[in-house]
Amino acid sequence: MKSHISQLYEACPQAPRAREGARNVCGNEGRALASACRALVDDGVPMLTLARDLGRGATWVNFILECHDLRPAPYPIKSTARRTRV
Repeated sequence: MKSHISQLYEACPQAPRAREGARNVCGNEGRALASACRALVDDGVPMLTLARDLGRGATWVNFILECHDLRPAPYPIKSTARRTRV
């Protein structure tokens, strides 16, 4: 799991004007990476756990999924605050 995602990240080109080792994940290679991350998220791996295992920041998986419009739908709200009183 981790090695496959790491290989996909390393396949992304170097990001221009970025810190050393940073990759441009907005291209086609990044889409493959985002699809692999989305598959893991769909299998039940929490995004935070995935990001930490890859040595990235807490919101990195959200960022890459958002770049490629692959973020999962938010959980439905189960609040009773909007219910009308009778």
